[in-house]
Amino acid sequence: MTRFSKIKDLSSIGVADVIGSGISSVFWFYLATLIEPEAYGELNYLISIARIASTISLLGATQSLLVYSAKNVRIHATLYSIRLIIGVISSIIVVIIVGDFAISLLVMGYMIFAIAYSDVLGKKYFKTYTKYILVQKTLMISLGIGFYFIFGINGIILGISISFFVGILRIIHGFRETKIDFKLFKKKFGFISFNYMNSLTNMLHGSVDKIIIAPLFGFGLLGNYSLGIQFLSILLVLPVIVGKYIIPVESSGTENKKLKKIIILFSVIIGILGVLIGPDIGSFLFPKFLEIGSIIRIISLAVIPSTISITYSSKFLSYEKSNYILFLAIIRTTIMILSIFVLGNLYGIQGIVAGIVLSETGAAIFSIIIARKIKTNISKK
Repeated sequence: MTRFSKIKDLSSIGVADVIGSGISSVFWFYLATLIEPEAYGELNYLISIARIASTISLLGATQSLLVYSAKNVRIHATLYSIRLIIGVISSIIVVIIVGDFAISLLVMGYMIFAIAYSDVLGKKYFKTYTKYILVQKTLMISLGIGFYFIFGINGIILGISISFFVGILRIIHGFRETKIDFKLFKKKFGFISFNYMNSLTNMLHGSVDKIIIAPLFGFGLLGNYSLGIQFLSILLVLPVIVGKYIIPVESSGTENKKLKKIIILFSVIIGILGVLIGPDIGSFLFPKFLEIGSIIRIISLAVIPSTISITYSSKFLSYEKSNYILFLAIIRTTIMILSIFVLGNLYGIQGIVAGIVLSETGAAIFSIIIARKIKTNISKK
């Protein structure tokens, strides 16, 4: 792979994720100007339920497809069939529990789109990935906001759900080019199961916090917290792009240490800027969210350790070392949940957000320790 082709591939992912994240941020920030913090918190609470159900249904398919597509392991139809069956069951359960069809539709939408983009990334179809991301984000902002003015909060969820179904085209293609092979699935079950446990643990980190915060501290605080998480996602756009690029590239046997060093240095700069100017921007744009300034000041510090974890996790995953990824996810999630109960009760929203920084720092430290252990074992051989 030439240097030009590497830059071209990385830029394809970059364009998709930067523009896609920009559209997504505009969507969520605009919603924050339309609705009250309590309604914003309730919306994120319902979406978290859908994310949990979809992650359970995926059974670790996203990371597995990233690696196996890159290695040309033809397991797609097998994974698709299992996930879709479980997804339908999960959607039915969500309808019964929540009583909202839009949430169950979102469960299937999340799952379908996650499978689709993992496959195209693994195959290094970076231009196709760009198209999928941009189409989905455009549909999300147009349908989500349009349906809000017609149906209210449920209309937002319905619009988001429909936007994710663009991924169905890739799944149809996957069934056409591969056959269901449960023997191959059984052979790869160890790696897939670790990915599943890792996905579940990451889901706990990304969604269960909102499920816990809502009953303990109310939808108003959850609304402020969720808006702060949106700011963090903007600050992490570039590190996430690099992480997505590294997995299929390193799975194919190529490593780029220089790129990793550059992105970590970049994260330091972004983190400092977030601390210095982020609070004023947040308070100016969202005056109804009274805690957003202090939230941004604290949560910006999470950018640096998060970036370190992303670069190391991508490397571990490319080596099919999902057990290390799982361990890091458990560390991250445990610290975060404990922080909600302990620091949240002591210091309120500032304590909860500080827990995000602590959880990412813990994961970063253990990432470095694990990487050194792997390097030592390799040198002994």
